Amino acid sequence: MNIRSVLKKILSLWTALATLGFVMLVGGCTQTLRFLHNVPLYKELTARQLVRELIIPHMIMLCGMGVLVATVIFMVRGIIIHTRMQHDAV
Repeated sequence: MNIRSVLKKILSLWTALATLGFVMLVGGCTQTLRFLHNVPLYKELTARQLVRELIIPHMIMLCGMGVLVATVIFMVRGIIIHTRMQHDAV
């Protein structure tokens, strides 16, 4: 295994994680906005509805945001480490 194939696998992993974070973020936002749009239609809100339709989508949205931000941080960190390792021999 050469370094180029290892880098391609790592970049595909980062791309997959960034995509997963983005999908979770958009899905959580969509579910939350749908709930907030439909609140006037409900006569009563049960605790189960509140947890299932508001709290869990918020958790998914925040987890997606965390995965997305962590992916960007680790990608930048890897790029910085990679550029610092490419120095001239003394």
